[in-house]
Amino acid sequence: MDGLNAAEAEQAIAQGRAKTGRSCAGCSMCCRLLTAPEIPKLKNGWCQHCRPGHGGCGIYLNRPQVCRDYACVWLVNDQLGDEWRPDKSRIVVDFVPLANNNRILRFSVDPRCPNRWEEPRYLGKIRELALRCLKGELVSHLAGQMVLTVISLNDRWTIILPHRELPYAPGNIVRLGENHFEFYPAVDAGKVTSLEE
Repeated sequence: MDGLNAAEAEQAIAQGRAKTGRSCAGCSMCCRLLTAPEIPKLKNGWCQHCRPGHGGCGIYLNRPQVCRDYACVWLVNDQLGDEWRPDKSRIVVDFVPLANNNRILRFSVDPRCPNRWEEPRYLGKIRELALRCLKGELVSHLAGQMVLTVISLNDRWTIILPHRELPYAPGNIVRLGENHFEFYPAVDAGKVTSLEE
């Protein structure tokens, strides 16, 4: 979990799991859709140490720290229902740190089910969470911070706004009303400036 040291991350994950009562047992989608620099793997292929359906990680006790520090949002946050379990939804949801202490809420979609995120039961929740992220209301450690929501599919990002989706590009999101946010692409990607004024 970003921003925490190893002991704090493991404690936060344990607390989240205790709160939700959830377990990774039988699910290894993060080992397929995400990457860990310490473990080479093919894009959208299984980690070489993963045994999907046969006990999960083959090196669990000796797994890299990046894996120890990781927990998907479904595992530790009860705001996502059981239909969001990654091996059912084929979507891994997590927060990703960016430069300047910014973060994104990322929905990594299994390319074997590329349209899953567009199904009404998922897209409605994604838009709801996108609004809450933009309003800085989703999680306490990001309180008040505007967080961008994206779909990640085959190395392409799609920006999710409460009312529409658009291809990712450098730019700014500006609040225009209580629940209305709009994205303004940068004219020059090298000179992204604030549009809030």
